[in-house]
Amino acid sequence: MSSPPVRQGSLWEPRCYTCLAYDQCGGAATAPCGCIHTGERYRACRTCPIICTERSVTDDAGQVVDSLRIRLREGLPLTALRIRQPSMDLPSLVLSRTDSFPEGYTLPDTLVGVHLRTVLSVVRRDPEWHQPSVNLRSQLRAKPATRLIAILSGEDDLLEDLWGVDPHQIFRRLHSARVEIVTGPTYSVYREHPASHSIAMLLRHHQFCAEAAASGFVVIPNLYWNSRAHRRAWVSWLRENPTVSCVARDFSRTKHRESFGPELDGLLEIVEATQRPMHVLITGVGKQKILETRRALVEAGASVSFVSPEAVVAPPEFEGGSLPRHAKAKALLERVERLRELTDGNELPSGATAYREPRLGAHHFRLQPLV
Repeated sequence: MSSPPVRQGSLWEPRCYTCLAYDQCGGAATAPCGCIHTGERYRACRTCPIICTERSVTDDAGQVVDSLRIRLREGLPLTALRIRQPSMDLPSLVLSRTDSFPEGYTLPDTLVGVHLRTVLSVVRRDPEWHQPSVNLRSQLRAKPATRLIAILSGEDDLLEDLWGVDPHQIFRRLHSARVEIVTGPTYSVYREHPASHSIAMLLRHHQFCAEAAASGFVVIPNLYWNSRAHRRAWVSWLRENPTVSCVARDFSRTKHRESFGPELDGLLEIVEATQRPMHVLITGVGKQKILETRRALVEAGASVSFVSPEAVVAPPEFEGGSLPRHAKAKALLERVERLRELTDGNELPSGATAYREPRLGAHHFRLQPLV
């Protein structure tokens, strides 16, 4: 599938060339990217989260305190982002939301994911929080030596909360809890929003990654885009940052096959065009798509890890109420082991094949190779 038409005709073209975001956007079918509302909501910028080209919020003195120009300056162009990664050996399954396991149970995993909501709770803790590393691992049912990776994917309100916190406070608290790895935060990029909003969100991601890397974290950038030009930009960036061998991708907003297939194709394009071994950390793919997603990435020359779907670690229940502690732990472990079979690329035994679906190739198509 091709990207939305860029600068269609002479009507949009001048608007795109004069836009503040043009260097990062290159033009889009949503041009001129003005206010999307009508009536009373038209240009009610104080209560609107969308960053359009008409955005303007002033203070009591009449000074502009919020606009597209200001939002763009808060971020960082991808070309200015520099990341160095050490070699990493991630397991095929990274468990997250592990606080669902009964208190007192300890996971054997050597790497555990920290959900965005939990990251925010760590960041907001009292500065005198006693033994943050010990307490966080106890909360996550992890061993004292378990490595932690902050999975910064989640709902828009949580991501906005993250952006609103002083980054020095974020990184100081995460360091104190001995979180070593962070993924790039997936600030919202929606095709139904003006391209100006998506560009501002992409620049946020790059800025956060740069600050995290400068603070000593191992950073796994999240590959996301709203045009084919952005995918080409990621390919160029990966070639210019040769130590980056691990990237992330969040499919949480593309769960239906009609939207999932083209987005997976975009990821495969980037992986193939990078022309070196890559490892991809996948978030937001449920059990039904794991085998096929893994197979497609392996065929493209990548290895892959999956962050556990939330349904896997949701507390099991039965008709009489909550399960007893030992039965709850057993039920969760059985779910995890079934999922690990999938993330390892193994077919499930007879009688446990409900996770399989037809090959993705029957439902989607491949884009032309990126050059």
